[in-house]
Amino acid sequence: MHDDTDRELLELAAKAIGLNLRYNYLGGRDANQPWDPLTDDGDRYRLIRDLGMSICFKECTIYKRQINGDLIQEWWGGDCGDEEHAVLRAAAEIGRSTS
Repeated sequence: MHDDTDRELLELAAKAIGLNLRYNYLGGRDANQPWDPLTDDGDRYRLIRDLGMSICFKECTIYKRQINGDLIQEWWGGDCGDEEHAVLRAAAEIGRSTS
């Protein structure tokens, strides 16, 4: 298990869909590129769609079958309350596995 910051998770998730995030000289996100699946439902669901993930809300689980047959599975807790981070963590694992 990796202990990544939200910024690292966002960068890896963006990498998974071929998006290169830009930052200004102060280290903040480029205002002209507002992509943020943690705070924007549309961005989050487009990320799910673009990566071919499946969500089972009853089990609070995200699934993604990799090309090599491996299954990425991210469980986000009994109350299903942190779907945002679960999607981002699953997408980051996909981004981490890309060259």
